[in-house]
Amino acid sequence: MEYIQNRVAFLDGFRGLAVLAVIFYHYYSSHSYDPRSMYPFAGMVSDFPLFKYGFYGVQLFFSVSGFVIVMTLERSGGLIEFAVKRLARLWPTMWPVFWRRNPQDFLPSLTFLDSYVVWKKVLPGIQFS
Repeated sequence: MEYIQNRVAFLDGFRGLAVLAVIFYHYYSSHSYDPRSMYPFAGMVSDFPLFKYGFYGVQLFFSVSGFVIVMTLERSGGLIEFAVKRLARLWPTMWPVFWRRNPQDFLPSLTFLDSYVVWKKVLPGIQFS
């Protein structure tokens, strides 16, 4: 069991590096040549490889996350248990959307769909007063 915990911690480290690479890319490279930039000295280091190619951190992050999700699936007793675990992990982050907006946004927050998609494309005939 210790091996699995160390392995996940190692993968979480990779995800952290991926996030930092994307942050550095946005700060130092992606907007550095815009004259309206909030980062006036970012252009000085924008060609540094970690900053210039930091957008690859997105692919690294999702690759590692996909691997970890598969590990969770393997440890689950079945597809239903896996789905419940994923829902328990992801849905609480969607809950605040209900409190900040209208009650009509509650259903979309349960389905992880945009409100526009639910009410204009999937259920276009339903109106809220």
